Amino acid sequence: MAIALVIAVPLGLWVGHTGRGSGVVVGITGALRSLPRWVC
Repeated sequence: MAIALVIAVPLGLWVGHTGRGSGVVVGITGALRSLPRWVC
């Protein structure tokens, strides 16, 4: 959990502040949400 937090928080702050890469983030999030629960 700590590793995910160390990666996600700075990345989220960077994308949220600059807006760069938001399309990629939305695409990845949508793809992960479409997977069955047992895969993730």
